[in-house]
Order: sequence, then C-alpha cells, then structure tokens
Amino acid sequence: TAGSDAVEKAVLDLQTATDNLIAVAAAENQFGPQLAELEKASTSLDATIEGLPSQDSVSANLGEIMPSVTAVEQAAKPIMDSLRPGCPSVPPAVTPPTS
Repeated sequence: TAGSDAVEKAVLDLQTATDNLIAVAAAENQFGPQLAELEKASTSLDATIEGLPSQDSVSANLGEIMPSVTAVEQAAKPIMDSLRPGCPSVPPAVTPPTS
C-alpha cells in the first residue's frame, strides 16, 4: 500500500513522462495513430483527476484513477517499444495486469 504522497507523485510522474513521450513521438513524426491514442488517454487521465470529488487525496480515489492510468500506459507501450531499438535508454514499457 502506497502512501498518499507516493501515489500523488506517481501520478504526477506519469503525467510528466507522458508529456515527454508525446513531445518525442511528435518530433519523430511517425506515430500518428499511436500518438493520437496517447494524447486521448492523457487527456482522459487529466479529466479524471480534475473530476475527483476531493483533490486533497489522490490515493483515496485510486479506484477511479487506475483505469485512466492503465489506458495511458497501454497507449504509451507501442511508442516506447518502437523507440527503444534506437534509444537503449528508453526503459521497457510495463503495463499492469488488467483486473
């Protein structure tokens, strides 16, 4: 079980990483459909967080956030997998198991 601060940091890190991946993918100009899917998932995550009944504790609303987080991770995976051969520093994309 992660503490509230850890969950909030993880969500913020995911949003930052997603923004960075969108910028890289846009620069590569070869990920049209995948980039659109990632942007859609990222926008959905932002909307989910903004729509939370209480902004005081992201971790208290984890059940509402997880589907959006999973969608971002799944949308990012094909882009990361395509970038990895040319850039070994790109970490492996690991998506959580669906429940």
